[in-house]
Amino acid sequence: VDAVAEEVELRKSTNDM
Repeated sequence: VDAVAEEVELRKSTNDM
């Protein structure tokens, strides 16, 4: 699940940008 959480965080960062 760590990989999923990391992917979600990355996507969230992109959305913020």
